[in-house]
Amino acid sequence: MTRHGKFIPFLLLANFALRLIVALRPLKYIDGLTLPDDTYLCLTLARNIANGLGPLYGFDYTNGFQPLYVFLTAPLFRLFPNDLVTPVHAALVMLIIFDTATLYLIYRLVRRESLSPITPVLIAIAWIINPYSMWSSLNGMETSVAMFFVVAGFYTLRGMMLKRNYSTKPLILLGIVMGLAMLARIDNSFLAVAIAIYLAFVWARKETKASQIARRLGIMAIGALIIYLPYAVYQFHYTGDLIPVSGAAVRHMTMSWGLSISSPVMWYLRMFTQAAKVMLRYNGIHIMLAAALAFMLWRRNLTVAQIGRKLAVANPLLFFGAAIFAAYAFYIMGPWYYPRYLYPISFLFLIYLAVLFDAYIVGLRKPSTMRILATVFVVVIAVTTIARPSYRLLFFSTDTVTTGYMNLGLWARDHFPDSTVVGSSQTGALGYFAPNLKVVNLDGVVNKRGYEALMQKRAMDYIKEAGIEYFIDWSDFHYFIVKHSENYSHDDMRFMYSIKEFKTVQKEWHVSRVKDER
Repeated sequence: MTRHGKFIPFLLLANFALRLIVALRPLKYIDGLTLPDDTYLCLTLARNIANGLGPLYGFDYTNGFQPLYVFLTAPLFRLFPNDLVTPVHAALVMLIIFDTATLYLIYRLVRRESLSPITPVLIAIAWIINPYSMWSSLNGMETSVAMFFVVAGFYTLRGMMLKRNYSTKPLILLGIVMGLAMLARIDNSFLAVAIAIYLAFVWARKETKASQIARRLGIMAIGALIIYLPYAVYQFHYTGDLIPVSGAAVRHMTMSWGLSISSPVMWYLRMFTQAAKVMLRYNGIHIMLAAALAFMLWRRNLTVAQIGRKLAVANPLLFFGAAIFAAYAFYIMGPWYYPRYLYPISFLFLIYLAVLFDAYIVGLRKPSTMRILATVFVVVIAVTTIARPSYRLLFFSTDTVTTGYMNLGLWARDHFPDSTVVGSSQTGALGYFAPNLKVVNLDGVVNKRGYEALMQKRAMDYIKEAGIEYFIDWSDFHYFIVKHSENYSHDDMRFMYSIKEFKTVQKEWHVSRVKDER
């Protein structure tokens, strides 16, 4: 092990410990701060699977979730069957382990591809203190699991290409990793396609026969199918569908809001702008440093083409990033989810930063100059990170009444009789913290019948058919239900009161009584 290689255990420990400090804070402090409502959707499904109910949400089975994370967290509810809090913390610890394993792969990847041993150490530090990777590892969802397999896929690809070994074993291994990546997040299928296209192009340039290319890609596909096919059968058995309902529901919600205030062209432009802003906001410091290094390399007489060739190592990630950016900016949308949806693109920028930093530092002759550059690199990232109020809130926030979702679930549990049927468009915390109630999702993300009712403008009819007694949500979601109900009458839902004890992201919850027509 090299002198710099000895740092890796300490880097991994630092990454794990920094995130663990936040993960073990009282749930009331991190709820809503790092944990969105969808966290509790995942955990409710995991609990139902653990209890032998299958992927049941409300009255119906659903495939509106990313399966690998849900299956991995299901055993937690066998270990802690009557505990609502411990499984959340345990799930966060599991995600931190995935995040730390991701860091290990990134370090190994950058070390293998770099000339300077300083480069992987600094890239690891950039990952450890990066607010984006930290927040994503603490959101209680599949994000860190999905990122691990994105990195693992690229790591496996590069290892295979460096060895020029395209035999059955490495190809099927790459396919297996891609299958796991798709189980982690279905949009990782874009990565599988990007890698397949990239490899086909590389092989074609080397005059590999078309039949040989097809055979190799077929082997990869077999590896992916070995992993993904059992889940495809599982979800079809329960739901009769192979495509998750969640994407269609998110698209419908976004278009419903958007087309009520804007023309289609302007709305798509707005979605593109918001996606670009999220990408710049969360990756800005890495983009800025990479741009500065590219400029300094250009000043050192490297041409733009030469710099581009150095960055070409990340072309599969570039294709993947472009695909998911386009998919979410122009089709699925859901701008409130963009930080999570676009998170894999941060890996592309990190690789660009590593390539450019390594190219620049190996051209420096004096060790003292190298140390100065490395120090400046770390200081800039650290200062810009610590300067963010949102970063400090992770460690020091004690707000329990204006941000999170947990309060709503606990309130509903204590204010309604057992077995009361409650409907909402935001049902994660409701369903998780109020297991004594029957909670029905109305935005369609985990409820196909609810989604179909929205599409048919029968939302109010569905609410009555489902036997929903109370509707709890923000005022704009009440409007959403009205808008999607052709035969809505003002006495269909009677406003009762607003909950004053707490808010969520500064918004009040309102309770309405559904008209009883029995």
